[in-house]
Amino acid sequence: MRNIATTTVEGHLLKGMAEGVAVDLSQVIDQETLELIQRTIKEVGLQEGLKPLKEALPDEVSYFAIRVASQLSFNTH
Repeated sequence: MRNIATTTVEGHLLKGMAEGVAVDLSQVIDQETLELIQRTIKEVGLQEGLKPLKEALPDEVSYFAIRVASQLSFNTH
């Protein structure tokens, strides 16, 4: 069996989302966390990158979850 890094899988999911591939987000991020990140994106913005968002969110929110939510925000605007 091939060992694939988690970040590789995450990167492929994000690339697919950017290309319009339907991804079942319930397997990736729960709705409550998604909504929290999206609210924080509206408050903090994305102009300075992901670090200010990460710092404004609880520690358990991963950079991957932030990337998913920001990709969704980008796709809907």
